Amino acid sequence: MQLQRFPDESLSKHAKAFAVRRVPSGDLEESAEALWMKPPQLPLDLGGPVDRPFNCLGAEFASVPAIAHLNAVAKRFPNNVAISDDTRQITYSDFLIRVLTLAQAIVTAAPEGGAVGLLLRHSIWHPIAMLACMAAGRPMVPLNPRDPDQRLAHITANARISVLIGQGDGSSTKGVHEDGLRWIDITLANEPFGDAAPLEPVSVDAPALVLYTSGSTGQPKGVVNSQRSLLQRVQQ
Repeated sequence: MQLQRFPDESLSKHAKAFAVRRVPSGDLEESAEALWMKPPQLPLDLGGPVDRPFNCLGAEFASVPAIAHLNAVAKRFPNNVAISDDTRQITYSDFLIRVLTLAQAIVTAAPEGGAVGLLLRHSIWHPIAMLACMAAGRPMVPLNPRDPDQRLAHITANARISVLIGQGDGSSTKGVHEDGLRWIDITLANEPFGDAAPLEPVSVDAPALVLYTSGSTGQPKGVVNSQRSLLQRVQQ
């Protein structure tokens, strides 16, 4: 089953039709709350791929590493805007350069198989860090800077994070206390390494992302995702 975006005019039309179905005062048989529990039946593909060209992703999509997909798109649309966060935007060519630059720094700083913590707020830097970790073949562990120090320290120790990626001088790591923890300022990932060795190929079945549970019933636990599983979600 596919969920598709409805065009604005369709939403407006159906919203007005729904608003007309107000319940007269004093009518106890069908309350307004009951109406909200009975949304109007709408065609699934209204405003979706049925009325515009749509290139389906091939069956082999999830078997190709994410960095290869980015490289192909950057070659085809180098000057198109890749990411925008309302404060800045970068093109696909710049996006690729920053990802590869950061990936080289990760390979240098983190041992093979070592986890990398992403201590980042929502911005253009987050997808750059995620794809850089995938290109480097190092599993990433997203960390919320607003989480309590105790949670950050537990996840860092439990995931055996050896490198943290963030913005600035690393002062935001005050809640993380691990010996030998290295810091990478992602804002320095602007220029590619001139003498850097090519990145080694990475299997799409290797661990790529570790998401930790809320820990509401105990200590937070990590759930490991491969690149293939992430790409399959994109494909769906």
